[in-house]
Amino acid sequence: MMTLKEKRLEKGMNLIPLAELTGLTIANISLIERGLSKPSNKTRDKLEKVFGAIDFSEFDKKGKFRFKPATRIEAEKLLVTFTETLYRLDCKDQSYIANKTREALKPFK
Repeated sequence: MMTLKEKRLEKGMNLIPLAELTGLTIANISLIERGLSKPSNKTRDKLEKVFGAIDFSEFDKKGKFRFKPATRIEAEKLLVTFTETLYRLDCKDQSYIANKTREALKPFK
């Protein structure tokens, strides 16, 4: 079974038409594809109406994405996304962000 991104690319579709077909936002689809957001059952249904069965097994039973960055560069990219998300959510607690950054980069020192 293929992941959402694999299915989308197989059909030669970019995010814009998929968003129009499903009624989802481009940002939401992108977050799901990158494993930064767990799709709700309703969202899964919308995506599966377009593509058929999709492999969402990368999410564990608690809904957390089971992705561990393999390199420091991947970890830093994830941290940039994490930090941008916190700022968008108006989380201005700098110490929280700094602690999470140190924690995430610890395996790569």
